[in-house]
Amino acid sequence: ADLDAKAGQAINGTTGVITATDYTPLGDSSAIIENASATPGILRITQNTDATWDAYFRDGIPSGPVGENCMATPGSLSLEKLGTGKAVLSVFNDYTGTTTVTDGELQVGTAGDGSWDTYTQGATTITTTSGFGQSGAAGSTGTGDTIVAGGALSGSGHIRGNTIVNAGMLAPGDSSGTFGPGGSTGTLYIGSNDVSSSNPVGNLTFNGGTTKMQLALATDYYPSLDDGTYYIEQGASYQSYIADIPNYFAGTAVSPNYFGEPGVFVQDTQHDHITVGGDVLWNGGNIVVDALDMGYFPAAGDVFNLIDWFGLGTNWGAFNVGSSNYLVGNGDDNGNLDLPDLSGIDPALRWDTSLFTSHGIIVVALSPEPSRMVLLIGGLGIVFLRRRRTNRVG
Repeated sequence: ADLDAKAGQAINGTTGVITATDYTPLGDSSAIIENASATPGILRITQNTDATWDAYFRDGIPSGPVGENCMATPGSLSLEKLGTGKAVLSVFNDYTGTTTVTDGELQVGTAGDGSWDTYTQGATTITTTSGFGQSGAAGSTGTGDTIVAGGALSGSGHIRGNTIVNAGMLAPGDSSGTFGPGGSTGTLYIGSNDVSSSNPVGNLTFNGGTTKMQLALATDYYPSLDDGTYYIEQGASYQSYIADIPNYFAGTAVSPNYFGEPGVFVQDTQHDHITVGGDVLWNGGNIVVDALDMGYFPAAGDVFNLIDWFGLGTNWGAFNVGSSNYLVGNGDDNGNLDLPDLSGIDPALRWDTSLFTSHGIIVVALSPEPSRMVLLIGGLGIVFLRRRRTNRVG
């Protein structure tokens, strides 16, 4: 059942008074739930069945002996998700306290298409994640920190403040009955970009837990990595080609120029993606990339932009991609990045992770056996005689 707080109904918080009144803001909300007090309040909701929290959560206006006291400073409202069920924040929310996931699943947003747009909510103009077909906002948290203390945080919407993963799971994309939290591919936005000051906000901090990313289709495809023009054994020339990918394709879904760049986003049908307004800070945990559930069949030349960030202080610390930058995924990915196993598909395929901690990108590349390399080199010699290769990537 949907969250259905009626007009005047009181919901007890840790401190303060949290009330709900009828209202229909953007997102077809059934109610306002607010902290009508000057004292900060925490609303703990134990949700043991799956439900949509289609209410507008906000700090609110403190109440006085006679009525609302518009001169008083409102206390922050914080939310904590408890219980084994799934709860969906389907409305653009405006509370300033924390959002904590302790048990079960909290899905932020629903049916987000990966794009970023501007909408009107009452008298306020908001910029946030678009819902399906850009019909409205996908849904959001408030502006305070979102903390994953257990359970799972998923969704295709907008986490407006910092995100801190201490335990449990971070799984971008909406929940799926078949594949669980984040079982559908999608983009989760964290923070924002203050256009007036060009100062992105919102950090993603990994302290522990697991981050789950799923692949269905590549962000882009580079034929020169598939036809033998470039392969790992070439050394410096191959590495130079790979290093130029983010620069050559700046202003595309592979390498956006800034947070929420119009028309530049990973489609919700492609793969999971996280866009961070501020910095990525890694202190612990693991990132698991899964291709099998979504039916992706790896091919050389496929490029995946999994994480974008726009702060200047990103620090991946001691993050370990595995035994090398070129991995099969059959146990050689023995660090903090767990990749799909390529050995049963084509023994020449490798995951190139050299761009992951600098740009959030992984690439499927070729590492051919010696006999295959002879064929590739011979073929390239014929091509060179026929035409002069350009310096363009692709």
